[in-house]
Amino acid sequence: MNKGELKRLVLKSFLEQQLSMLTALAPVAYMLSLVMGLPPEQAMRVSIINATCNSPIFGIIIPIVMIYITYRNALAENPQDFPGDRLKRILKAPRKIEYGLLVSYGVSCFIWAGWPTLLYGLNPWIIPQAVACFVLLAMVVGIRLAIRLERLLRPYALAEFHKYPELRVEDRGFLWPKQGWYLPYTFALIVFATLTVTSIIVFKKTGSGFGELFLEVEKAAPALVALLQTRVADILSSIVLPVVAVGGFMIAAAAWCAWEIARHQSQGTQAVQKSIESIASGRPALPNWVATDEVGDLALSTGGAFERLRTFSSSLSDSAQLLGQSAQSLNSSHQEQTEALSVQAASLQETQVTAQEIKQTSLVAAQKAEDVLQQAERADQIGRAGEAALEQSLSGMHDIQKQVMDMRRASARWMSGRGRSPTSPPR
Repeated sequence: MNKGELKRLVLKSFLEQQLSMLTALAPVAYMLSLVMGLPPEQAMRVSIINATCNSPIFGIIIPIVMIYITYRNALAENPQDFPGDRLKRILKAPRKIEYGLLVSYGVSCFIWAGWPTLLYGLNPWIIPQAVACFVLLAMVVGIRLAIRLERLLRPYALAEFHKYPELRVEDRGFLWPKQGWYLPYTFALIVFATLTVTSIIVFKKTGSGFGELFLEVEKAAPALVALLQTRVADILSSIVLPVVAVGGFMIAAAAWCAWEIARHQSQGTQAVQKSIESIASGRPALPNWVATDEVGDLALSTGGAFERLRTFSSSLSDSAQLLGQSAQSLNSSHQEQTEALSVQAASLQETQVTAQEIKQTSLVAAQKAEDVLQQAERADQIGRAGEAALEQSLSGMHDIQKQVMDMRRASARWMSGRGRSPTSPPR
């Protein structure tokens, strides 16, 4: 997260905090003025001093610094974090701010009521009464503030959760509220705050009212003041025990009812949770829960989803069966194709062997043809040599023929010469 986004988130949360305190501003101001019981001039002076010195520090500076530091630490992406650590910090941040602000409010109220008590010599019991009223009212509005801060941080928590959807983040303590105790705490707090604030109002109003009444009676009939004070003290004493008992019963009853409601919701959510987890375990089961509340609606919706899932599973089973048959047919076809390919491979092997033999035969024939060609060349050479010898023989025969012809002509001349002169001696 960049600094600009962090600053915008801090500003939104700070405005939520200011809005929550503004809703309680009027009751808090009234209770503080009632508890302190100052005259109008002194009350105005105390309010102005506290508003200019106390409120800016504890109402503006400390809350915004606390929100900024808490968010910065919660949203930081630390390299040493294990999966889920950042999500835990984000989920705990709203309650850290809530409880931190309560401590700040308590210190602020202690200072608010402390220095006027010392300055004007007031009853010291004013300080715890003022702090109790302020903190109880702040705790009531703090519940709503924490929920709204959690809503602002939800996008970041969801983004972190989606990184590790299989991770189950668990923790305990006041920073990790569960409906099993947080709902009773809320009911009991509201009832206790109501009774406490109401009791303080009644106590202060009756105290001031009876004080004025005693002064008026003392002026009119001084002898009745002691009796009246005794009777009022007895009445107030008789009221304390019933008020405390009934108030305690109301607090216990509210907490008990809230605990039963929370237990009811917890049982319903656990039933739905087990039903959903059964899907992942491969043994789906319907939620063991039926009710009229939202958890009951969730259980019914889960049951409807299971029914649709069962129908889908049935159709999926049929499809799987058809797919199995198709796979079997494909396997048979594959085997046939494998056998055909084996035959083709054998034929190709035989063809390869035949081709190799043809290749070898061709090589032999080529060698023989080369030999024949060489022999033909030698025969051609012999023929040309014979032709030359024949030509020489013919030339010699022509020469012999010429010689014979010459001899014949010579013989003929000789014979003719001899016939004309038979007595002439021979040469």
